[in-house]
Amino acid sequence: MSRVKPPSAEASSSDDRARPGRLDQYADLKDRGRQATLRGEFREAIVLYTRARQLAHAEDDPELIDEADLNVAMVLIQMGEARKGEEGLREILLRTKNPRVGVAAAYNIASSLRKQGRLERAMVYARRALERAAKLDAVDCLAMIHNLIGNLHLSQSY
Repeated sequence: MSRVKPPSAEASSSDDRARPGRLDQYADLKDRGRQATLRGEFREAIVLYTRARQLAHAEDDPELIDEADLNVAMVLIQMGEARKGEEGLREILLRTKNPRVGVAAAYNIASSLRKQGRLERAMVYARRALERAAKLDAVDCLAMIHNLIGNLHLSQSY
């Protein structure tokens, strides 16, 4: 079974506000967390993303915090802790100024709701993710979102 990586936060635009050393550490932890997630090593990924989140909070940078919270939530959802992973994603979706974080938050909420069997609500958030990705012209995310919507339609038909 191949693993498809859900969209996660890519890059923060607030790099100039963080101290270079701490920002480098954050970027390294985020990258290592991403690699662990791609390998399916979710326990390692959650540790790395949690450490990155601590650095984001130490910088008191809202964009980094949203990105870090999103990455932790994504891994929790992948680990089967859908409700726990979903906590906070709605707030991120409402407050984030980073459009890619918004796409990823909506996608991850939809994914979480799908795993809980809440298909109609999942479709609402999947469509939100699709609308945001289309506005960004985020072609890299569109295929995964379309796949999620297709799977939701199939699930609703049974």
